[in-house]
Amino acid sequence: MSTKNSFTLSETLITLGIIGIIVGITLPAIIGKYQKAVAVNKLKKVYSVFSQALLSAKEENGSPSNWVNDGDTINKESAEKYFNQYWKPYIKTSRICKLKTKDNCGYKTATAWKRSDGIPFDTGIVDENTRTSFFMPDGTFVLLLYFSWDTSSGNTVAKFSKTQSLYIDKNVIKGPNTFGKDVFYFLINLENGILEPPSLNQSKASLIRNCQQGGYVCSTLIIQSGWQMDKDYPL
Repeated sequence: MSTKNSFTLSETLITLGIIGIIVGITLPAIIGKYQKAVAVNKLKKVYSVFSQALLSAKEENGSPSNWVNDGDTINKESAEKYFNQYWKPYIKTSRICKLKTKDNCGYKTATAWKRSDGIPFDTGIVDENTRTSFFMPDGTFVLLLYFSWDTSSGNTVAKFSKTQSLYIDKNVIKGPNTFGKDVFYFLINLENGILEPPSLNQSKASLIRNCQQGGYVCSTLIIQSGWQMDKDYPL
């Protein structure tokens, strides 16, 4: 007679329990790594699209340093004209956000973003007088901000600036709407005609610290790490 070895019920339950513990430990890390890869890939794609758009616009419209003058009046009409001439022909958009729709471009509030340290970021998602907000075909949200505050007259007035801002949110309402995680920031330097991450002169240690404390330089840290979130990426 022969006997067949098999697991008892208790042994099977113990084995399943161990497998469950291992999965519980490793799965969050795998998901986190995947989410970081998605964020970086979208960031890299948008950076490439806008860098190429800037080059194409430069070829057709001349030096970006002449596109606007610091201190030029900015309002709904001039902001729209600027976007339509220098950006829209070179970028695919699926939807441009308008204030009259009152839906904040899908966000729950008009100021939906927050810094990496949890402090609210008070820049409005939609304001046709000083910026253009739109979606790209892949669902990435983009905010182009064109102005700076001029106080020379004694009043605080929005004026065109040659140092402009590009904000990117890879997934909008899915959240967490946090700088360094799904929201990233670049500078558009019209004087030099380049798109660049902020604080390029900072050391890696300083970038790591500032990425964790505010999040605005996280894009610089990613680029300097070879377009990836290294193990020491703080978020």
